Amino acid sequence: MKKIILAMFAIATCLTAQAQQSDSIFNEFKTAKDAEYVLVDQNMLNASKEKGLNVMDGKIQLGGEIPKNISSIQVLSLGKCSKKVREAVFDRVNSLKDKGYEELVSVMEGDSKVLILSRAEGDNIVEMLIYGFDKEDNDCALVQFRGSIKKKELEKMMQGGH
Repeated sequence: MKKIILAMFAIATCLTAQAQQSDSIFNEFKTAKDAEYVLVDQNMLNASKEKGLNVMDGKIQLGGEIPKNISSIQVLSLGKCSKKVREAVFDRVNSLKDKGYEELVSVMEGDSKVLILSRAEGDNIVEMLIYGFDKEDNDCALVQFRGSIKKKELEKMMQGGH
């Protein structure tokens, strides 16, 4: 019985540590010079269900479809931050691949970078991180979606279907 309790505690600790890893990136860099941070929690998502939200260019705008199972969205806009800050955020996000996050997309073309990671529990994606940097537009953002989305649902969304 003690072994079962210890095993359950170890699993709970690991899951908590994984969730805290991505949150620590937001917590560390949201106070960086020229960074902009927005959290859309469950209450805000519920209030906006009629109009929906779009997350574009590091901004959250009304109008658009929100998957029902999204519980929160965090946006960290880094376009005005120094190169050092943008690279540090990318390095931290990239390091999550070794800590329970799966790489869905990685594109590095010229001075542009896109990295999409997800964390799953069973058949559900419970967290998705999107890092995007475009030097030409001097735009950079990290977006986190939390919730519970079936992997097949996500595949449809990524292919443009609803």
